[in-house]
Amino acid sequence: MKGRPPTNLRVSDDTLYTAYLETGSITQAIKHAGLVYGSTTRHRLQQLIAAREGPRPEQPRQFDPVDIPSEDRSLDEIIQAAITKHDRVATARRAKLNALIPIKCQGPFGIVFVPDRHMESPGSHLGLIFDHAKRMAATDGLFINDLGDSIDNFIIGKLERARRDTVVTVTEAWLLVEEYFKIVKDRLIAAISGNHLDWTTMMGGVD
Repeated sequence: MKGRPPTNLRVSDDTLYTAYLETGSITQAIKHAGLVYGSTTRHRLQQLIAAREGPRPEQPRQFDPVDIPSEDRSLDEIIQAAITKHDRVATARRAKLNALIPIKCQGPFGIVFVPDRHMESPGSHLGLIFDHAKRMAATDGLFINDLGDSIDNFIIGKLERARRDTVVTVTEAWLLVEEYFKIVKDRLIAAISGNHLDWTTMMGGVD
C-alpha cells in the first residue's frame, strides 16, 4: 500500500546501516529508514553495527576508584582464630575439671559449700550470714567453696521493680559482698558465679 512503512524485509542491511551512520542514533536510524521501532528492529540494527564495526573500545575511566581494604578477616584468619579460641577454651575447661587443690593443714579438714546468700533480700538474715562467715573464718581446717549469688542483683527488667522494695541500696549490696569476702578470703578455696551474678556479665560484659 502506498504510504505504508516498509517492513524489516523491505529494507536492506545497507540501507539500515547507512541510516545509522547518517543519524548517529539507533532510534533515529530506524525512523529514518521508515521502520517501526521495536525490539526486533533494534536488535537487528545492533547486530549490524557489531558485525560491521566490531566491539566498541572501552571508554577510558575518568577517575580511579579508591582501593578500600575489607574490614572482614580472610577465610584463613577466621579459621585460625576459631581454632585458637577452641584450643584456649578446651585447655581452660580441662584445667577446671582436673584441678587439684592441696589442703595445707594438719589433721582433719572440712569444706563448706555456701550457696545463694542474697544478702540484700528482705528474706535474708544478714546478722546470721556474717556470724557464720566469722565462725568459718575462725575455725581451723574449715574451708569454703562459694556457689554464687551473694546478692539478688535484680538488674534485669522483669525483676527491677521488685528491687525497689528492699531497704538496702545497690551500692550497699555490693559493699556487703566486698565485706563478706574480706572476712572469708583466707578460707576461700573456690568460687563460682550464680545466675543472678551472671546477669551483670550478660548485660554489661563485667564478670
